[in-house]
Amino acid sequence: MPTGTGKSRVIRLLAYYAMAKRVPVVIAAPTEEIITQFADDLRRETRTPFYIDKAQLRRPASCLLTLASQATLWRRLDSYPDGALLLFDECHHVNQPASCNRKSLARFRLALGFSASPWSAECVELFGSSLFTYRLSKAIADGFLCPYLVEPLPEQMPGPLPFELYFCPSNDHARQLAQQTPRSAYLGHETKDRSSILRRFRAASLHRLYLNRCLIEGFDCPQVSRVFIDKTSESDLHLYQIAGRGLRRKAPGKMCRLAARSPGSLLAALDRAG
Repeated sequence: MPTGTGKSRVIRLLAYYAMAKRVPVVIAAPTEEIITQFADDLRRETRTPFYIDKAQLRRPASCLLTLASQATLWRRLDSYPDGALLLFDECHHVNQPASCNRKSLARFRLALGFSASPWSAECVELFGSSLFTYRLSKAIADGFLCPYLVEPLPEQMPGPLPFELYFCPSNDHARQLAQQTPRSAYLGHETKDRSSILRRFRAASLHRLYLNRCLIEGFDCPQVSRVFIDKTSESDLHLYQIAGRGLRRKAPGKMCRLAARSPGSLLAALDRAG
């Protein structure tokens, strides 16, 4: 399912259905950030107790719903109940490393993978054929995502407008551009005031964020309507994930502008999503 079309909600609804049948459920995701988002959504939707499996903590044997990062899943396979259902978000991450994920999937009675871009040979090998596919063009036609325009990266970069993301080829390049551009900031995985920067960006006090490989997944800001991709990549998955940051629909009439150094490669990635 394309980003922004309710993939996480489908995962939660499947978990609720399984628990109503007294089937234990494990929701796994590659990052702690995505696990935290699941926890926030669960607290809003249900009073059913759940457990976040991490660090030195251990899940209670009676708990029907467990959230775990991909790394925790690898380390604690023996602690999960027999017959549990595994709901694996961002399942294209099974590529890294495939041997650990092969053991993880074999541990569960049933494993369902969810991704906006399940295209790799390893993902197909581990999960098999798709049970359900929702194409990008259909999501746009149905009004869940906004239409997009792909254009070349401008030779003269305009001043920042609210809600712009600029993806750079390196962290150093991103830091340098942020220092030179007013009302902008650099954001990386090592950034200490990350939450504050994202809060200011969502409030439009910061107009443009310069990044390298940050905010590729698990970032939801429907106001983003322009994405600059000042980098090349041979990975359709990587380019599609970057473009997806701007495809969420905020209001009728939104058009996402995608300015890319390699427009042809970006169009090929978007075409692959249907």
